[in-house]
Amino acid sequence: MPEKLMTEREISERTGLPVTSLQKWRSETRRVNRGKKKTASIEYVGPVFEKIKGLVRYRISVVNRWIEKERFLGRMSLIAK
Repeated sequence: MPEKLMTEREISERTGLPVTSLQKWRSETRRVNRGKKKTASIEYVGPVFEKIKGLVRYRISVVNRWIEKERFLGRMSLIAK
């Protein structure tokens, strides 16, 4: 059975991330260099989201993995503990 898609508010309640931060990160991107060829790609600052009929939804497992990655990379200033 597929994982339930959750709203920003539901994700905020589960993780402690502010709704406003999720909204802000969704509109921000950063350049990431990949591989030896130094090709840059663009990735969103925040967790991956899905848009369904104009509504933004998140999967809690994806958000939790993103939080762990940000902690590992030392970018915890973005994330409320």
